[in-house]
Amino acid sequence: MQIPNIETTANFLRTVEPFRQLSLDDLGAIVRLCSLRRIPARSIVFSEGDFGENAFVALSGRLALFKRSPVGKDLIVELATVGDLFGVIALIDHRPYPLTCKAQIDSHLLVLPGAAIKPFVAQHPSLQMGLMSVVTTRMSEVQDLARALAHDRIETRIASLLIRLIPHSEFADGVPLSISRQEIADLSGVTLESASRVVKALERQGILDASQIGMITVRDAVSLKRAADAL
Repeated sequence: MQIPNIETTANFLRTVEPFRQLSLDDLGAIVRLCSLRRIPARSIVFSEGDFGENAFVALSGRLALFKRSPVGKDLIVELATVGDLFGVIALIDHRPYPLTCKAQIDSHLLVLPGAAIKPFVAQHPSLQMGLMSVVTTRMSEVQDLARALAHDRIETRIASLLIRLIPHSEFADGVPLSISRQEIADLSGVTLESASRVVKALERQGILDASQIGMITVRDAVSLKRAADAL
């Protein structure tokens, strides 16, 4: 088990909702209960129906949270990138995970053990309320992403996907996203040809830079967000 650096990880955790209001001493106390985990690409972190033992914060990489339909098709309902907290149910309840989580690319996670951290949460009402707020916000984001991915306009679906991949703390021009056109197609539920066409169109508009293989750079985040909101 890898042990996180207390000071560095506490400062990182301070950028993550709902931990921002906690003191560095409190954050350090939480980090001391945590561990680090490397998740190789395409590996399962947890499965739908598993008992929610741990919550996680993404330190690097990208993970997809999805539901499997009765016919075996995966419906991606959430994407976790750097700074995202997920598996929150482990910190506030005793229910199973409602989704399956799978690493899209090599990822590093901060593991928050529910059994150890729940007493801390109970002693800090502001953190408890913050966790509930995260759940509420996440449900809204899931609905927005699901609505966008179900939208008829492929441009809207892909723009919404790329916006969701930008870490919350880095919403600005020049953000690089480690994703291929094939991955964009798979996550958006479109063909590679359609994904390539849309990416090229956004590149011609100066919104994206797709000149590097396996990498998309967001050159104009505001315009990309405007395209994503064009429902």
